[in-house]
Amino acid sequence: MNYSVNYQYRPKGKTRPNDDGELVPFKIDATTNVALLPNIGDHVHIAATQNGQHAIQGRVASRYFVYHELSDGNVICHINIVIDEVDDSVFPQLLKE
Repeated sequence: MNYSVNYQYRPKGKTRPNDDGELVPFKIDATTNVALLPNIGDHVHIAATQNGQHAIQGRVASRYFVYHELSDGNVICHINIVIDEVDDSVFPQLLKE
């Protein structure tokens, strides 16, 4: 199975996330089937990429999984994760460098 993850950012006070999500393709290790996806309530920081995508930082509000079977029988799982904006003061409290 192939996977793609779309992270959408939702600013404070908004009911819907921004339309411009970030697509993060990844593969699951076939020997262990382990994928590290953030769970609802987790705080995440996705660094800016070299191709110009901006960083996303906040708390996971929802995860939505869509499974699509292709004509060749392969299955693709599209995962949409909504990240809510949190105060900048939260992140320094989460780790000590």
